[in-house]
Parts: sequence; C-alpha cells; structure tokens
Amino acid sequence: MTTDFEIKEDWLAHIENTEFPCVAAKAALVKEQLNVMVAGHMACPKDDRAILDFIYNFTDNYCKSDKMFHSAVVIFPQPEIYSEQMFSQFFWSRLQALSDLDAVDYEYDHRVDPGPAFRKFQF
Repeated sequence: MTTDFEIKEDWLAHIENTEFPCVAAKAALVKEQLNVMVAGHMACPKDDRAILDFIYNFTDNYCKSDKMFHSAVVIFPQPEIYSEQMFSQFFWSRLQALSDLDAVDYEYDHRVDPGPAFRKFQF
C-alpha cells in the first residue's frame, strides 16, 4: 500500500519532470508554495470536510501572502479512473458536495455565475 507521503512525492516528481508543462506549478514548487493533500476515494464524501478545510487554509494563506505562484492540489488515489465520463461524474459530485458544505458557513458570491455552463463560473 502506498502512503500519503509517497503519493505526494510522486506528484512533486511529476511536476519536476521536464515534460510537465505548467510553469506556474513549477514556480510554486520551487518557492515552496505548492500545497498538496491526499484524500481518499474520489466517489466517497468521507474527506469532504478535510478537503474544504484544506482549501480554506490555502485561501487564507494566499490572501495573506505577497508572493506569486501559489497552488493547491487534492489527490484522489482511488479509484483507478477508466474514462472521462467516470472522472467527470466523481469530480462534479465532489465539487457539489464541497459547495454544499461551504454554503453552510458562507453566502453564495454573486460576483460569479453558479454553474459551468455560465460565462463567469468559478469554484
């Protein structure tokens, strides 16, 4: 069984690979401003509160920082994804669950649109 530490290390090595195209992620890594969380199964709501707290913490730290290139990553090591449709189903399910949890403490920000079909959609 792979540990969370090993999963994070594999992800960081992936970013360091010369084939990885995102320069901002590479800069965040070098500046030690890349935050990584390993969650459980992507279809399971068990880690939703921890994910949301991770995002809140990331956002708070980002807002307090005067540095550029911050990035947050949530890794779901399970399940093995077999199709784009499977990924989309799990991804949007997690986003909706996070949105629902967030709505308990915060009002919806009306500066952005509420869904991916809208021009100003943001999560």
